[in-house]
Amino acid sequence: MKVLVYGAGAMDIGGLHSLPGEAMRLKLANAFAGTKYKLRWQPDMEAYLICHLAAVLPICYLAYACGGDMRSSTGKQRKWMRMATKEAYGLLRAQGNPILPGGDDAYYEPGLRGAVMQFIYWLMAKTQMGDLIACAHCRNAYEEMEMLDKAFEAIIARTPEFPMPNWRMLKAQMPDWEKIREQYGRRKHG
Repeated sequence: MKVLVYGAGAMDIGGLHSLPGEAMRLKLANAFAGTKYKLRWQPDMEAYLICHLAAVLPICYLAYACGGDMRSSTGKQRKWMRMATKEAYGLLRAQGNPILPGGDDAYYEPGLRGAVMQFIYWLMAKTQMGDLIACAHCRNAYEEMEMLDKAFEAIIARTPEFPMPNWRMLKAQMPDWEKIREQYGRRKHG
């Protein structure tokens, strides 16, 4: 009989702009000892979280552009989604932000990793798993998505001349935030 072990996972962790000291890392490692939970140390959590926005917001934009169901998305829209993240990473690099986790930007370039990411986007858009992972979150956390969008727009505003045509094209396809609040707020509170 095969026994499955649940609870194994990982967490990215670090200080605002540096790794925690050795004593803190040891305390955290001890706190998770024996749990099979892996700690992945990031050297700059602020940069890590900003990069997370660069990857998540294009998914959010497409989910809303498709009325909360990305199964109606086109291959062109999914390509825009990947290219929008590539543009956002370029913007962040131009502003001096590191791309974290390290090497993550390779998933938005031509080659094997880029093809893998395009396939992941297809899975996200065309399967029930994707609906659960992406669209359900956007439908139920529209307030969070709006706040994240506004935060990233402030980052874009630091370098407004940076070219982001795929980002803007994808975002322009979604309804404005007022309509999203009306649509999903009724479902949530009605």
